[in-house]
Order: sequence, then C-alpha cells, then structure tokens
Amino acid sequence: MATLLVDLKLAASGEAIARVQGDNDTSIKWIIAKKRIKAPRMFRLFDFEAEEVQSNSFHPSGVAPFPHLQKELRDSVLIDAGEVLWLWSEVTPSTHVLETGLRYWDKRVGPCTVVEKRAEPPEFVALFQEWVEWPKEEITSPDSSPPRALNECLSERRRTFTPFQLRDRDSLPPGVDLSRLHKYLTEDDFEKEFGMSPKDFSGLPQWKQVRMRKDLGLF
Repeated sequence: MATLLVDLKLAASGEAIARVQGDNDTSIKWIIAKKRIKAPRMFRLFDFEAEEVQSNSFHPSGVAPFPHLQKELRDSVLIDAGEVLWLWSEVTPSTHVLETGLRYWDKRVGPCTVVEKRAEPPEFVALFQEWVEWPKEEITSPDSSPPRALNECLSERRRTFTPFQLRDRDSLPPGVDLSRLHKYLTEDDFEKEFGMSPKDFSGLPQWKQVRMRKDLGLF
C-alpha cells in the first residue's frame, strides 16, 4: 500500500524529512508548504524572456511531491505552487522581474511573496526534498531582505525620481532597473527632458529611443 506524504520537518542538518500518514509524533516540529495544491512549476527569468525549468519527475496531475532541487535556484525564478507564487532571487530583484511576476499571477488567487537567497522561510523550504545552508562562496548579497509581498515591493519601485537622482545613480535604492531609468521620471520631467510625451516617445524607433536616452544620461 502506498504511503501518503502529509508534510515535512526541517532537521538540524537542513534536510527536509517527510512525514507520512499515520505518523503522529507530536515531539517533532513539522513545516508545511502552505497553499501548495499541486506539484510546483519553476520558471527562470531573464531580461527579455523566461523559460520553464524542466523536471523529469514533474507530472501535470500534481502527484510529483518534489519535482525540483535546491541547486536549480539561481538568478531569479518564479515558483507556482497552485495557490501561492514565490519569486526567489539571488540578489534584490529588479523592477522588471517583479512586474513579470505580477503579470504571471494576474487574476490568480493567493499570495505572491518575494524571497531573497539566504532568507527563505520554512514554507518555501518545504517545497524541496532536501535543503542545505548556502555555501559562503555562493553568497552574492551579504544582507538579504526578509520575505515581502510582491505588491508591496512594486509599490516602492514605482516611485519616481528627479532627473538628477537618476543620472547620479549612486543614490538610487537597490532594485531600480538601470536599463530603464526613463521609466522613473514623472510625466512633467519626462516631457522636459525628452521634449515629448512618454506615449510619443514609445512610438519612436528603438534605435532612436536608445540614442536619446544615452544623450540624456538615462541609459
């Protein structure tokens, strides 16, 4: 008779140990992948595209308990667990990555949580069969932010800056998309800098947009 996986516990070694149906040991602290209702799907995000991280154990029926491994976590990834979306990143995710996550989850129900490397909560760790502490040589950011709601992060990123702040760059907060600095201008500042509205600017050929942004120090 097959055993039914109920939830997991995180051992001192970092290994996520499975608890099966009928195991009622109350002395063990178990961790649960909350709102997971199907086998997680993982997508790696790039500047202009995304690709699904394929797994040999994934099945669309949702019966695969752990289709992905911790070692697959690199760059920025989305993990869709059914009623929760995780956006994991090695460093502070860019505004573009956050907006991609928001578009992916459009009209879906459930929390969207941003997680940085080394700050993974137990509910995220529970998506993996085994979890070990990140080696020091793999630490890309000395200070990881605690998990936060994606909408909260985006609200901060969508604030505007003065042309001086954008050209200075050093005063900008982490995560500002340096390849799209013109997006952080108010409409008035945009028209003063470019001599046209954002809508008219977006209708220009791509090469001309790039040249104008370079000439204004916003590229």
